[in-house]
Amino acid sequence: MSPRSIRLPAALLVCLMGVFGGCAGPRAGRPATLPAPPIEWLTSHFAGTPLAGPIRTAAVDESTAEGFELRLLLLTSPPPQVKEPLGSAADVIFSELGEDSVRATPRLMLYWRVATGAEAAAAVETVDRMPDSAKQTVASHAIALPRGVSFVGLSEARSQTDSPVLRLYVSRPPLETANKQDLVELAIEFSHPLRSNTGPGGALSNSASEPETQQRFELALLRVAVDQMPVVFLSPASYPGHPARFALFVLSKRPGSDIPAEALAACRNDLASALGENPRAPGPTAAARSAIASALEQAADPRKRRVALTFLATANQAPIATDVVMLADDALLEQFWQTL
Repeated sequence: MSPRSIRLPAALLVCLMGVFGGCAGPRAGRPATLPAPPIEWLTSHFAGTPLAGPIRTAAVDESTAEGFELRLLLLTSPPPQVKEPLGSAADVIFSELGEDSVRATPRLMLYWRVATGAEAAAAVETVDRMPDSAKQTVASHAIALPRGVSFVGLSEARSQTDSPVLRLYVSRPPLETANKQDLVELAIEFSHPLRSNTGPGGALSNSASEPETQQRFELALLRVAVDQMPVVFLSPASYPGHPARFALFVLSKRPGSDIPAEALAACRNDLASALGENPRAPGPTAAARSAIASALEQAADPRKRRVALTFLATANQAPIATDVVMLADDALLEQFWQTL
């Protein structure tokens, strides 16, 4: 079964494609409200996490559900409070070209920014004070998330081929895998086809045939304590003839037990439909997801921590982190793990 399809303004997608494709154009006079042609925005829920992917589960305990609010906006100017690069704030960074792990590009890791807590709240206040000519709410979702369940939103162009596909995940991991903390996992991932004359592992090919098309995939995952919300993601963007230059994602915790019945029903219906990953948005290989998820679980065991963290650091091409993990004593390794 396909995720729900909602027609929304395409300014979000075009903005995001500005990050990926670097498109730019002349600035038009600012209209009273920001115009936007349609895109396709798909939403769904699944049992599992952004790293492990969908899992088969006997039941989900709805009594553990918490309510959240997700907003997507277009802006003509950025809120100054959102400063930290996503790459430095992320707990996990994963990048893949075809079947090979590769170094992450600046597109997602450097150009995307993030803020949490007081800085994020100040950024939201700044945006809320902007006039309609400087902002546009593209979508607003009330989300109900029991433990062990993820919400995913996917954007893509309806009329374009080989266009980037972006996913935003919001997930509540089980307490036993979150070090008994009330955490939310947020992940930004995108994939798009690349044509190159490189062979396996990036080696240059002398073949005169058509360039090989491979999927380029990148993911950044951030774990945030619920008491450190809201969380704000900011991405730069530009496209011809439109004044919007930024896309903003805002995730807020709804107060207390305020969970709209329709949000809980949407979650329940998706889970009952046994929705898996959306096949229109390629992600990392199943083996890669399984290996990362397994390493994170093993890192919780002090006896397996060094090997697991070494694998994660090596897989993410982080040589300094690899050196720290391999050379640190047990106390420092414990501190390193708690930081993660």
